[in-house]
Amino acid sequence: MRRGPHVITGAIVLLLAGCGGTSGTPPPGSDSPWTGVSAAPSAAGSPDPGAVLPIGDGLAIRVIGDGPVIEGGVDGPEGYPNDYPGAVVRDPDGTYHLYIAWFAAAPGDEVVTHSTSTDAVDWEVGTKPIYDDLGLAMRYPGPMPAEAMLVDDTWIMYGWGASIGAQRADASWRATAAEAGGPWTVDPAMALEAGAAGAWDGGGAVTSAVVTGPGSVLLWFEGYPERPGPESIGLATSRDGRAFTKEPEPAIPAGACGTAPDAAVFQPNVLATDDGYLMLFGGLEEAGGTPRMFGATSLDGRTWSCAGDGPLPGLEQFSGSNYVHTFQTFQRDGRPAVLLEVLGGDHTELWLAEIDRG
Repeated sequence: MRRGPHVITGAIVLLLAGCGGTSGTPPPGSDSPWTGVSAAPSAAGSPDPGAVLPIGDGLAIRVIGDGPVIEGGVDGPEGYPNDYPGAVVRDPDGTYHLYIAWFAAAPGDEVVTHSTSTDAVDWEVGTKPIYDDLGLAMRYPGPMPAEAMLVDDTWIMYGWGASIGAQRADASWRATAAEAGGPWTVDPAMALEAGAAGAWDGGGAVTSAVVTGPGSVLLWFEGYPERPGPESIGLATSRDGRAFTKEPEPAIPAGACGTAPDAAVFQPNVLATDDGYLMLFGGLEEAGGTPRMFGATSLDGRTWSCAGDGPLPGLEQFSGSNYVHTFQTFQRDGRPAVLLEVLGGDHTELWLAEIDRG
């Protein structure tokens, strides 16, 4: 499902926008309690739906607390009721840094702020923008944050957007700063561009998760064709984290893990744990349906097993019009966690949850 503005109950929010996970060190290729049997998808064409990925150990979401940790319209900048969690990272001192894109009711009116917390529950919510357009001259919604990390003494942020007048829609950028709140300097060249005309990602390549390790950087992105068609999740690699080379076929295509083969999988969030890689991603069980959260696990970040054959359990309290809209994974006190953006009528809310083995 292509990215862009979507009107819900009078509020402009971002439908199915991507968000990344927290960076980490790639784990050794040992047996993993998070990981089932992995197998690579077919190298030629689109894999057969239902036989795309094997089914491995299940995962479940456990919501923490009986209310949101950040509430749009109450916390954050005045007049911006919708809070999209763009990136979360924890610094060596134990402080969590959260980058939120706040959306107002008017299309094109959004700001990105920086918030901090010591426990990911009580947040000092930032209200001042940390950047404007980064000099990228992108059309609505502007340069969106998708991933952040601290490497040595440098803060690095990855994001996505579409340049005004671009022939294809979305590409991905990289920016750096000396402090968590900026100022940010964007790299002169895009980190990831849309694929060639006619390719499965020929319409756009949207960074959603980046994991760093010795000598390599892995980046997962949401790709979609130029004409309406199913979105898939791709993998790209880099030695320096600036310019990435894509794998030729999707890592997780539409139709995997109980999703609809004619719809979309999107918004990959990836964590590197001591035992393997864990991915949460969005998907549709049927074209035009409500977005659901799915899971997958991997030993190497390249070949994946589905965490069950359908949506992850634990989110039943969010249903109807108040469903999970976007989400952001991170490590909380050594455990996989996720911030859930839940639609709340005329605003959105961020709820905290942990990821358990099902």
